[in-house]
Amino acid sequence: MWRLSLLLNLIFINDMEYAEYNSKFLFPGELFFSPEPYKITTLLGSCVSVVLFNTKYKCGGMNHYLLPDTVDVANKTDNKYGVYAINNLINQMLKVDSNISNYEAKIFGGNRVINNVGLYEYDIGGKNIALAKKMLKQFGIFISCEYVDNDFGIKIHYFNFTGRVLVAKIQNSLRTDNK
Repeated sequence: MWRLSLLLNLIFINDMEYAEYNSKFLFPGELFFSPEPYKITTLLGSCVSVVLFNTKYKCGGMNHYLLPDTVDVANKTDNKYGVYAINNLINQMLKVDSNISNYEAKIFGGNRVINNVGLYEYDIGGKNIALAKKMLKQFGIFISCEYVDNDFGIKIHYFNFTGRVLVAKIQNSLRTDNK
């Protein structure tokens, strides 16, 4: 159901159409939140982005993480790990509004695009998705939609002042098995 509702909003967009907004591009391991209007953009393969939106104050943020967690004690706050990226994003947003019922989340990515580099059998994307769902459930944040577990990369544009996300399929991903 969530996937279908997102697909109905799947639009191939012209970036210049949205040039008047402040914009931020997220690289892996980054997160961004602002109470000001922004278009936040990123590219996702097996990485995951959690998008949070505050429905009362009409503001939001997004992260972009590579892996679910780490065993390296030195990296215990690094946003390239989902367990920290999700927690840090939620904590930033809770400074604006501590009422968790005013938040909704969307999950993107976790796609199967890295078969040719020998990591496909580890299901990194699947583990990233599972972590996002688990943590959002633990915090009590409603997941309004998800667009995950595809065979291609995606580009997302998140408008943090409306909660709207535009998704575009990236052609010619890293898959080499002709599926």
